[in-house]
Amino acid sequence: MQRLLQQVLSATAHPFWNTHTVMLQLFGHLAVIYNGMLVSFTSLNSAAALHQQQLPHGVALSPPCILAGEDTEIQVSGANISAADCTIVIKGGGKHIKLSSARQSDSGCAAGSCACSKRQQQACPAVTAATGGVAAAQLETVRSMLHVPASSVGCQVLWVEMARGAFVAEPRPLLVVDDPELAQEVASLQQLEGSCLSPSQVDALLLDLGLVLSHIHSAAAAGSTAGSKRSSSSTGSSQPHQLSHA
Repeated sequence: MQRLLQQVLSATAHPFWNTHTVMLQLFGHLAVIYNGMLVSFTSLNSAAALHQQQLPHGVALSPPCILAGEDTEIQVSGANISAADCTIVIKGGGKHIKLSSARQSDSGCAAGSCACSKRQQQACPAVTAATGGVAAAQLETVRSMLHVPASSVGCQVLWVEMARGAFVAEPRPLLVVDDPELAQEVASLQQLEGSCLSPSQVDALLLDLGLVLSHIHSAAAAGSTAGSKRSSSSTGSSQPHQLSHA
């Protein structure tokens, strides 16, 4: 963060940084720049610090995989995410959208497969692991409908963030696929989050799956294009041969 600030505040930096009020966020580090001057710098590197400032954190996402072309309800759980000025932000492909969300007042097990009662959730390891150590008593849940149009790329990874004002919590990946059976299979990974797999491991697996599926789709598309060109070339070369016999 220090190197970033040195760069944007240097004499050779773009005039943009000298004429606007900007908040920079790098993980839990926040800096406010006003007319080329650093006026505020804060580090919020713990759940306790974020909770004290009533900022969203410990975000869990359900389901982790959805089917393109269908309306799907997504559920975001975490701490300090149900305030009126909190927004679900979806990023991907150079675009982002803000979703309106319906709030739930009751806390729920963000691990999805947990059968704990509300009293037991306070100590449930699946809850605390899936939401970055946030106690069940602090958990809030919001829901929203999401529709991702079917794409020619076959698979894509979107990023889901919980924003409050200019602050955004750590994003979680959302895999979008075009096969309903695959979507259901990948979504079942949520049952392992917090028990067998940590949230970071689930995120890494989703990103790897996204890369593999994109590669498979690209290879298949390239093979189809090459086959089409060969067919066209073969058809084109046979025509002069037929004409020569006419």
